[in-house]
Amino acid sequence: MKSSIVFEQVDLPHCPYCNSVLDAHRGMDGNCLPMTGDVSICFNCANLLVYEIEGGNIDLRKPTPEEQSDFDNDEYLTKIISSLKQLKKNKFM
Repeated sequence: MKSSIVFEQVDLPHCPYCNSVLDAHRGMDGNCLPMTGDVSICFNCANLLVYEIEGGNIDLRKPTPEEQSDFDNDEYLTKIISSLKQLKKNKFM
């Protein structure tokens, strides 16, 4: 069973697209500790984000144009994003 981790830092990260508070995450491979450069998805706006971790603080940023191009060409990520957007459109989330 995969587990979730709730962030314990005082200033929780926000989505740089929609400003939603991002207070938890779940690892796809069972590893719940994100590392700098790992990818995340905002469940509020369905945009891809990139982790930046420094000094124990976790932040999420917009992908660089090069990263976004790589993500756009990743069939697995595009299917996940498409499915999430469809669920939100149909009000299942």
